[in-house]
Amino acid sequence: MALSKRLLWESLGMTAAAVGRIERSLQEHLTSLPDAAEGVAAYLKLRPPNWTGSVTGNWPAWDEASAAITGGNGSGGGSAEQ
Repeated sequence: MALSKRLLWESLGMTAAAVGRIERSLQEHLTSLPDAAEGVAAYLKLRPPNWTGSVTGNWPAWDEASAAITGGNGSGGGSAEQ
């Protein structure tokens, strides 16, 4: 939820294509974490999930990732692509 909210605020002024690339990168990051497998396992076993991740411990390198994806500085503004 925290990443979705941050993407929403950071995406002001970005093109839909740029937001889509960042969102795809963030989804790849999230689905690579142990909590992704735990969520599926808990659902299939009809039990509550045992989350181990945290926003502070599993936050991606946002500025570097978004800069690489958009070709900008990762701040959400400035270039025409964003």
